[in-house]
Amino acid sequence: MRGRGFSLVELIVIMAIIGILLAVGTLDFSRWSRKSALESQVKIMYADLMTAKLDAFHKKANHTVTLEANRYTITRADTGATVLQKNLAYPISWSDSGVTTITFDTRGLASTLATTKTICVSTGENVSVDCIIVSPVKIDMGKINPGGSCTSADCQIK
Repeated sequence: MRGRGFSLVELIVIMAIIGILLAVGTLDFSRWSRKSALESQVKIMYADLMTAKLDAFHKKANHTVTLEANRYTITRADTGATVLQKNLAYPISWSDSGVTTITFDTRGLASTLATTKTICVSTGENVSVDCIIVSPVKIDMGKINPGGSCTSADCQIK
């Protein structure tokens, strides 16, 4: 009698190969998902800072961004109203840790900054953007140099 189909050994080998491929795929997806979430957090924070800057200019009212390790808050200075408060999935750090606020004046300038402030998401992941540089005039996103720290000199603008 001729046997048709697969033997039990062949099925087990195929199942093992499929299991290995799924495990490798899951690890890569997990790493990709984390990198995507980190980049997304930086890009959203950049957009929120730009919105605060533009709102200060358009509404002719100072807007203050208060930084904390796990969240940031944007308030309108003339009313004291909280415009936005966001909790962060990944903690942030920033240069000049003694100054935790950035105030955008009615001209859209970061009036409380004498120099630049760099905001970083330091996780050790190789992401495309992981820092934001806020200067008195403009806001940029960038990538921290390998082995660099959270300073404007180490944040390469993208």
